[in-house]
Amino acid sequence: MPEPRPPNAGFFTALRMRVMIMASPPIVSLLIAVLTIGIFVLDLVTPLGWADGFLYLIPLILMFRSSQHHRLVGFTALCCGLIILGWIFSPPGGAIGPVIYNRSIGMALLWVTALFLRHRKQVEEALCLSQGLLERKVEERTDEFRLAIEKLQQEIVDRKRAEAALRSSEQRLRLIMEHANDAILYINLNGTIQWVSHHTEVMTGQPSDTLIGRPVMALLSPNAAAQAEARLAAVRQGQAVPPLVELEFLRSDGVPVVTEVNIASVQEQGRVVGRLLVARDITERKQAEDLLIRSRDFYLSILQEFPAMVWRSGINAKCDYFNNTWLFFTGRTLKQELGDGWTEGVHPDDVDQCVERYRKAFHAREPFILEYRLRRHDGEYRHILDHGSPFNDLDGNFAGFIGSCHDITERKHVEEALRESERRTRAILAGALDAVVGMDTEGSITYWNPRSEAIFGWTRSEAVGRKMSDLIIPPQHREAHERGLRHFLATGSGPVLNRR
Repeated sequence: MPEPRPPNAGFFTALRMRVMIMASPPIVSLLIAVLTIGIFVLDLVTPLGWADGFLYLIPLILMFRSSQHHRLVGFTALCCGLIILGWIFSPPGGAIGPVIYNRSIGMALLWVTALFLRHRKQVEEALCLSQGLLERKVEERTDEFRLAIEKLQQEIVDRKRAEAALRSSEQRLRLIMEHANDAILYINLNGTIQWVSHHTEVMTGQPSDTLIGRPVMALLSPNAAAQAEARLAAVRQGQAVPPLVELEFLRSDGVPVVTEVNIASVQEQGRVVGRLLVARDITERKQAEDLLIRSRDFYLSILQEFPAMVWRSGINAKCDYFNNTWLFFTGRTLKQELGDGWTEGVHPDDVDQCVERYRKAFHAREPFILEYRLRRHDGEYRHILDHGSPFNDLDGNFAGFIGSCHDITERKHVEEALRESERRTRAILAGALDAVVGMDTEGSITYWNPRSEAIFGWTRSEAVGRKMSDLIIPPQHREAHERGLRHFLATGSGPVLNRR
């Protein structure tokens, strides 16, 4: 349902619209011009300008209220000029003295009013400017306060999040430290235990309530306690100490526990206030290392006194080890043999070939067998058989070569004697007056001397490789030959045929 309209609502609305139209800059300027011209015309038609100059105050005040207020002084000068023109060009009549007096008073009043209005306008503009600046300052300060409040609120939110994250991190850290397999201790700079993890109780065999408040040196062996006290004193003096150290703890039952301890300083406001110890039990590892060292020493002692000569070279192909057997054989010191010094004992005719074959096998990382002559401590060159092979370290990386040498001089003499004996035997068989035929276990001919060629008529090349039973055994005796051969191979005794 529409609201009832008050009486004369249309009249007041129209009046407000007319006032707004009249207050617009073009209407006001037109009204000022009409009033000014009207007053000037009125002044011209009255005798001696009886209109005076007071009526010009009306357009002057309108000028002050209009948007043309910055032309107030100029308009005042224009009105004064019109006052003078109105007196000059007005028709005669009346007393001149009062007219001049009134017009002078009117012009003075116009200037006083104009200057007053101008000053007021300047004051209003200054007040408006100050008010604008003040409002802008208030807005800026309000924005600053708003931003500060928002920042403070965000900081509060961030701090709450950080506190929540810190609490969560502390809980996770505490869980990690409580369930870590390493013993964790926190001590102050005097060495007094402030906090221990659960595994510390397991490692020391003592409950945490008996550990807290005790000096950490009481848990260590005497040597380890002295070492820990020296390190702690250095920290108190501001000196830097290595973070890793091996310390020996003592369990409640007196059993030593070798640990690898990682120590870090705890700081507050840039000042060291305590030390955090993370101790890992390495007793089994140390025992394994000791066993490995003893095993290494044991095998090195075996190599030192090994009957064969043993040598070793590194990844640079230079020899870095010779056992006592080698040194006794050559009659030289270890220092003389190291590097390439061992080549000084190799026979001059063999040294180039020996070194070349060794280096070739070394770069190919392949086993090798060398035979060369090496000077013995008595100056005699002996024939040496050298077996070399590459070896790797514990990580599987190539570490060099290791080899063993054997004196084969006697074997060389025996081989030479056997070769000489074989030459003599072959010469005897070649000059024998009887046919000499050799065969293998299959009955195939392997040797056929010249007399066999003369007796049987087959050359050596024709006979070797053929079955003896097919070549020279008569058909009626072949079965007996095969049977006798099998019997001989099985028993090692008895002739095959026992007949010519």
